[in-house]
Amino acid sequence: MILFGLSGLLVGALVGVRFTVLALIPVLIYVLVLAGASPSAKGNGLGSTVVELALFVACLQIGYLCGAVVSLGLLSPRALRPGNRPAQEQALPETHLH
Repeated sequence: MILFGLSGLLVGALVGVRFTVLALIPVLIYVLVLAGASPSAKGNGLGSTVVELALFVACLQIGYLCGAVVSLGLLSPRALRPGNRPAQEQALPETHLH
């Protein structure tokens, strides 16, 4: 079960760094089909399969959020330093036309 959680975090982070939130839909479908077939092949019950898939989906979404935050640069050391503002927020020099 820990493997499902960690793999969900990893896949979600990879998707979050590169793609938009709409990319989670095909990833969810693809992974749920593969992950749903794995426990049934091992002979696990339906209850444990559902719990593992729910854990995977939750970790996938948490991983996506973490990957999206990293891709936006919100956790970079430069952004965390006091006094640093993003380039969009810095004031442009004023020019006076007479």
